[in-house]
Amino acid sequence: MPIVCLSVIVAARNEAKNIATLLNSIVSQTYQNFEIILVDDHSDDETVKIATSFLTSVNNLKIIELSQISNIEGGKKSAIEQGIRAAKGELIITTDADCAMHKNWLLHFASFYENEKPDLIVGAVFFDSLSFFEKLQSLEFVSLAASTAGAVGFGSPIMCNAANLAFRKSALQDIAKSLKYKYKSGDDMFLLEDFKRRKLKISYLKNLNSVVKTNALSSFSAFWAQRKRWASKSAGYSDGVTILFGLVVFFVNLIIVIGYSILPLTLEYLWLTGLILLIKSIPDFLLIFLAAKFFRKLQLLWLFIPLQLIYPVYVILVGIFGQFSTTKWKGRKL
Repeated sequence: MPIVCLSVIVAARNEAKNIATLLNSIVSQTYQNFEIILVDDHSDDETVKIATSFLTSVNNLKIIELSQISNIEGGKKSAIEQGIRAAKGELIITTDADCAMHKNWLLHFASFYENEKPDLIVGAVFFDSLSFFEKLQSLEFVSLAASTAGAVGFGSPIMCNAANLAFRKSALQDIAKSLKYKYKSGDDMFLLEDFKRRKLKISYLKNLNSVVKTNALSSFSAFWAQRKRWASKSAGYSDGVTILFGLVVFFVNLIIVIGYSILPLTLEYLWLTGLILLIKSIPDFLLIFLAAKFFRKLQLLWLFIPLQLIYPVYVILVGIFGQFSTTKWKGRKL
């Protein structure tokens, strides 16, 4: 049994409907050498009240309210920074307030850390889904999990998700600089870039019980706002491989979208658009199939073709609007 002390940091804002599920999920962990640090980011619902009700039965829970700290700007990055500064654990694990975990989630992180001694551990995040739209999001996340794991395996990580991310506290240097406060989003990616730039050891935790689950977004407006928020941070990327990967993905999909746009005018190039889609789809399917098989998501593969047809348009629009438009997230303008 591992003995490393863990600090689980949760940045929360207006999560009254989710916070009890999350805390129950963490409290029920089989691994017990950990603390929970919930940092409330100026919630105006009952998030803090619900979390506070756990204090009578959970002795390793600490609640920090940003509204009670002077000279602290609101936002997820401020919440994460305050959580890190308060953390006592050797290994810090971040997750989101709308997530749930297997009871051995922390045990696998602790064991992996003690066996491999990485500086940063990338975990997988999956969606629970019911509707057609939600299932499309779930399949997209299977593809992202595959790309993430593959890139880490090749020694050049390009993605991670703060909903399931761990790092050694002693490996941090200038926290505020690493998080890049200039950009409202991207705390996870900027930490990854910082660790990669300093050539620290980054590993991927490939285990079904280490996966974090959250709910897919049920409305298109919420989905659109989230994806624009994610895309907006790309302007702050400094890692060459990540930038190159993003550009290749963007321009390959741009070529396909251009092909779509000229089809109503002439069918002369229909074969070319189809060929490009086919060339792109074959490696995509192989990668997604292997990931879906491992993560037991094969039931989603029937959505591969509609996702492949829609995805190029989605990537281009999100890429453009994410850079040149603003959005609101949980009542804040980003």
